[in-house]
Amino acid sequence: MTDMIERVARALADGDWDDIPDNKSHWVEQRGEFGGRYRAVSEPFKGDYLDQARAAIEAMREPTDEMFATAAHYIGGADRVRKIWGAIIDAALQKAPQSR
Repeated sequence: MTDMIERVARALADGDWDDIPDNKSHWVEQRGEFGGRYRAVSEPFKGDYLDQARAAIEAMREPTDEMFATAAHYIGGADRVRKIWGAIIDAALQKAPQSR
């Protein structure tokens, strides 16, 4: 997992990250009695937030027109912007950069 995925997951968890169980095994063992907000098996667990974070970063793969125009202004060249943007998102998702 990359730092960015965990950063986004923590933001989605809204500050509760350290109190969120890693998986449901504790819930099963305790039948939901481990207190606080995360008593029900239907509550999100760390893996759920990490999956949501990956999806959110992946959704940024195609920049908006405004983002693209801003990057093109500073970087120059549409092809260059596309390659750099793709490499940034790939790095956030810890994928090998792809040629575009």
